[in-house]
Amino acid sequence: MDKAFQGRMTEQGIKQEDERNIEHEPTVGPNELSFEPISLTDKNRYEILKFLKKGGMGKVYKARDRKINKIVALKRLLKDAEGKEKGLSRFLRESQAIASLNHSNIVDISNIGRDEDGHFIVMEYVEGENLFDKISKEGKLNINEAIGFAMQIGKALSYAHRKGVIHRDIKPSNILITKEGVPKIVDFGLAQTERESGLSQTGYGMGTVDYMPPEQGRDAKNVDHRADIYAFGATFYEMVTGEKPKKIYESKIPEELRAIIFKATEDKPEDRYFSVDDLLRDLEGVRVGKVPKLEHASKEGSCHNCGFINLLDVKYCKECGAGLFEKCPNSNCGYEDKVGTKFCGKCGLNIEQFKQIQDHLITAKDHYSSYNYSRAIKELEKALQFDSNFKEAVNLKKEVERKYQALNHLKANVQSLFKEEKYEDAENILKQSLELSPRDENSVKMLNEIPIRVKERDIKSYLQGVKEAFENKNFKLASMECLKILNIDEANEEASNFLAESNEKMIQEMFVDVDKLNSNYQWGEALHLISRIEELAPGNLLVKSHKEEIEAKLSRIQNLLKEAKQYFVAGKYKQALENCRIILGINPHHEDALELSEKAERYISKSKEHLDRGRELYNKFEFEAAINEWSKLEKLKLINDEIASFIKEAQAKINILNQHIKQAKDAFSAHKFEQVILECKEALRIKPTDNNAVSLSESARNILNKIAQLKKNAKTHIGNRQYKAGINCLCKALKYNSTEPEAMRMISEVKTTVRKIRKRMFRVVVVSFTSMVFTFLIIFFTFTAIKNRVDIHAIKKYIGRQEYKIALKK
Repeated sequence: MDKAFQGRMTEQGIKQEDERNIEHEPTVGPNELSFEPISLTDKNRYEILKFLKKGGMGKVYKARDRKINKIVALKRLLKDAEGKEKGLSRFLRESQAIASLNHSNIVDISNIGRDEDGHFIVMEYVEGENLFDKISKEGKLNINEAIGFAMQIGKALSYAHRKGVIHRDIKPSNILITKEGVPKIVDFGLAQTERESGLSQTGYGMGTVDYMPPEQGRDAKNVDHRADIYAFGATFYEMVTGEKPKKIYESKIPEELRAIIFKATEDKPEDRYFSVDDLLRDLEGVRVGKVPKLEHASKEGSCHNCGFINLLDVKYCKECGAGLFEKCPNSNCGYEDKVGTKFCGKCGLNIEQFKQIQDHLITAKDHYSSYNYSRAIKELEKALQFDSNFKEAVNLKKEVERKYQALNHLKANVQSLFKEEKYEDAENILKQSLELSPRDENSVKMLNEIPIRVKERDIKSYLQGVKEAFENKNFKLASMECLKILNIDEANEEASNFLAESNEKMIQEMFVDVDKLNSNYQWGEALHLISRIEELAPGNLLVKSHKEEIEAKLSRIQNLLKEAKQYFVAGKYKQALENCRIILGINPHHEDALELSEKAERYISKSKEHLDRGRELYNKFEFEAAINEWSKLEKLKLINDEIASFIKEAQAKINILNQHIKQAKDAFSAHKFEQVILECKEALRIKPTDNNAVSLSESARNILNKIAQLKKNAKTHIGNRQYKAGINCLCKALKYNSTEPEAMRMISEVKTTVRKIRKRMFRVVVVSFTSMVFTFLIIFFTFTAIKNRVDIHAIKKYIGRQEYKIALKK
């Protein structure tokens, strides 16, 4: 039966990493762990002998403890990791976790400290290899050797658990093997103590996927010692099968160890061994011949997953729901039969053999993905022993052999390139080689040697360039080449001597250049050159005198220029121009002074132009235009007391002129034309060409002339007793001026005269009418009297006395 253990953590987004380099975030903050730094006197205590390996958090070196003359392993935290609180916490946790343990199968720690280069741990140096390398080279271990290693590792784990320390990253690469064959657990970087279990943790998937239990992948903060039991079982599986525990195949485990490995690697923590001691007891039983059995091994028809016995025709286990039937692995068949059937009942496929081929294929693919091409080829050859025409195995073998040959070809090219000192080309090929086989130690070593060899080659080349530069008297180039050498090797004596000599020659040449620059007023460049001389020859008195002289000139120029700019901003262009002329007397080519003096002269010229133009306009009585012209000087910041008084005087005249014009207009509106003429006369005294005053004055005079003419005509008409015509003329005059007194007086007189005439005429009419009536009455009365023989004289008498009624009665 095969127990499947796929990479469940991969489904949660966790990437599998090389066992040598995997690192993870810490689970506690740095404030929980601290220690005092070592004293500076201990800084040189450890002599680095050899670089061993680099992980995600630190580098490990082989070193010598000079104090006790002992070879040790020194693990130093990387700078990038040291700057992160979580990385530092993990590093400190590892040091404190190891320091709390004292066991023959756990790497011992002798010092924890911090110096100017950062934090470090000093550990026991184990001369030998790790379990991963051993399995990679030799394949699976024999049972007795595997059990021997497992017993020692288990005892160390049991000891750590009793001390309250959980490793959380047990795997073959974290188990070192001494030359004497003693396994030692190392790398407690993920260790968690019992007191940390209540701390806030954010680590998910901490550990290495192939050896990590499911609960650690889901939430690392809740794991306990049973996580180490799982990883221990997975490591034990790799020892006895030679394969990684991505999948745990029951058929590949020696029968006497199956029950132990299966129980240690149960998915649920409660189904595993309660403690490592329990596992060790079963393992000890195997050593003495007591083989523990799987619970389902003797149950016919039992579930392959949980061991529950079901009826033969049941398709799914009634206890756990697992399928009891499987399809034939032949894709063209698909016949379904009970799990564990040896041959397919339809196509006759040897299922067990097919599975063995598949197992070899899977193992070959694992080796292939791990770049172990030789072992992959061996596994594929084993698969092809069962079926030499198995297409997938044949094709994969061709691909692996092709890459294996390419790898060997690249290695051969690297050797020739190293001899020719073409290290850059060799580096590219080594990188290609490492893409094909990232774990090739020789390629890694050669790649690490390239920077050193490049330095040696470059130093040799630069020295040759220095000598050629000296021959050509190009001391600057010689100095540059020397500096390149000293950047590579600061202790190179030959380069230091050449540099001193080339600097002396360069200083002599530089002084000549300084004199030239000084005479050409190029003091900035001269100072820059003097600074370079100072760097080459500190304390040189000649340099000091040159520098002080130039700096004094530059300082004076700077102060004058600063003052000139202030004058310019304030509108004091003449003072600015004066300062610029002083500067140009010191340095005729000073660009800023030339530019500023040109601007100042331009502004002074422009100000004079505006001033003269304003005066000309003022003299022409163009006061507003003059003010506008003088106001332009304000933009140039050239307004002074004199110009201000000009503007004030012009504005006053404009105000007086406008006042007269306003009064003239008001008088015109009030028909006071004589006043209009007077106001306009005053306005024209201020500005003889004022159009408003001229126009108003002419209009008023015209109206007065018309009124005078109309009054004259009226007088003529009235003299001729043409009163109506005279009144019409007077009314027209009043239209121009409704308050004209003479016209109003004449109209009044005419009206009085007309009324008198009318009164006289009325009286005439009345008298005439009375005479007519009297005559009529006389005639009438006479006639009547004659007719009636009335006394006429008596009637006349009454009529004469206007006693008409009596006369009429008579």
